[in-house]
Amino acid sequence: MTTPSSRTGVSGVDQFFTGKAGEGGRVRTGIAELDQMLRGGFMKGDAVMVAGSAGCGKTTLALQYLVNGAKLGEAGLYVTFEEMPDQIYRDAKNLGWDLRKLEEESKFRIAAQTNSRGLVEPSCHVREGKRAEERGVPADYAPQN
Repeated sequence: MTTPSSRTGVSGVDQFFTGKAGEGGRVRTGIAELDQMLRGGFMKGDAVMVAGSAGCGKTTLALQYLVNGAKLGEAGLYVTFEEMPDQIYRDAKNLGWDLRKLEEESKFRIAAQTNSRGLVEPSCHVREGKRAEERGVPADYAPQN
């Protein structure tokens, strides 16, 4: 998750909370209390990484954000380094979110890759992300104007 300390200097902290640093203002998370804490949501254009211990709600937070974005016409990509896609689909369904339907509508995608021990290999996604950036964002994941 982007934090004030990840911005440079004291002015970076101010920019994070006032929305002056990013272009296009803020993107609501769809979680009222979080949007209030973030003074309107995440900075538009920022990459957000959610980190924390097991069971603290990382997946739920990320999926709620992506599902709310899909409702607003935005496509989202969920990158997992631990959970298997079938587990994510199941857990989301238990929360009332039909991720497979959102995938069919090109509003959602899960990216996961495991190694032979059943562990997800993060470096694969970093390399693939860099290659995707060089090629440009696929049309179905480009921001809607």
